[in-house]
Amino acid sequence: MGGSAFDQQASRLTQEQHARLTRIITDLAAPFFQGTSAPRNTASKKTHGDVDVICGYAGEKCGGQEEWDPESKTLVPLKGGKLVAGQPADELRALAVTLMGAIGAVGLRRHGSSLNYKVPLSILDATETSSEKFYQVDLALVAPGDIEFNTFLTSYGATSFLLGRCLRFYSHSVVIHLTHFVFRHAPFFGIPPIDITLTNDPAEFCKWFGLDYQVWKTEGLQWRWDWQFWKWLTDVEDGTPAAVAYKQMIRRVKRDGAPVSFGKRDRFPSEFYRYLLERSKWSKEWENTTSAEEGSESDSSRGKRKQVPDEMQSIIDIDNPAESDEGGAAVLTYWGKEKVYQELFEQRKALAAPIAESQKFKLEKKARQKALLDAQEAMIKINFGGSAVDQ
Repeated sequence: MGGSAFDQQASRLTQEQHARLTRIITDLAAPFFQGTSAPRNTASKKTHGDVDVICGYAGEKCGGQEEWDPESKTLVPLKGGKLVAGQPADELRALAVTLMGAIGAVGLRRHGSSLNYKVPLSILDATETSSEKFYQVDLALVAPGDIEFNTFLTSYGATSFLLGRCLRFYSHSVVIHLTHFVFRHAPFFGIPPIDITLTNDPAEFCKWFGLDYQVWKTEGLQWRWDWQFWKWLTDVEDGTPAAVAYKQMIRRVKRDGAPVSFGKRDRFPSEFYRYLLERSKWSKEWENTTSAEEGSESDSSRGKRKQVPDEMQSIIDIDNPAESDEGGAAVLTYWGKEKVYQELFEQRKALAAPIAESQKFKLEKKARQKALLDAQEAMIKINFGGSAVDQ
């Protein structure tokens, strides 16, 4: 949360302090979890607002927002919320409080499976006696099997942002979460979309996208600058999904210009775009892209949604479902999920059928009413030379 999980901003950490505190917290928290990990960072980030540690938690997830009450010495609902009941919530609360003591924290807030702690500055410097200042430590609880994927997506400050942007240029039917990669498509308006988990293994994702995960695991440990991460991200073979995405991205920027940076989420992609266009192996693609090629994007069905008139968007046509784009279809084929998709499609179609029938009845009724009104209007004009409105 960038050091802003509490009402008072946390003290920022230098790179050295951040590395030390990360090691300390990881060691203290490790006995309570089935694996721990910490996202990687580059030297371009001079200071840090908090320390993040990813923790493998096999317990059931539960919602709720709570904070530590020093008077009652228990967790209470945050900002007038309701206390989440049930054994899973009780177990998570007990763990959160136990961890508070284990890492020497003086404050705690829980947002679902995210635990935010206030840790005294004395954890790094015994001479610090301030009771007001603190470091923020965030523990992200994920399923043990999702630790590696989460670490991959949260490293280098922007991996999830960049991959999310890149994937949109490949297909609108793929979504990357912090713990897994999914295919998502809504064939019928108003009916829950079809969600198919493709993988929670970063190696499998990288192999599909065209990246070398082994290089990330080994050489990536030595990366100090953002451009080293970007180089790995763009050094892909032509014809891979990543290459397709970069070419589409270049054509879009050539046509519309690079996005304007308004904040962190925009700044990361903006800097990456500059590297992609000027220094990556795809810079020649930028130089060679002509005006004629810019227009070719509209001729491709990859990553493009079918345009539908606004007034018809909420009408379900059971015989003409919205189709996935070319990239989405290729994803289903690559991961061998066509059969799974078809089964889920039939389920969505069964849900959509009665709604479509009801909509059809209402449209037909509306059409009959309009036809009757039009007929009356015509008769009035013939007989009186006016209109129903004038009368």
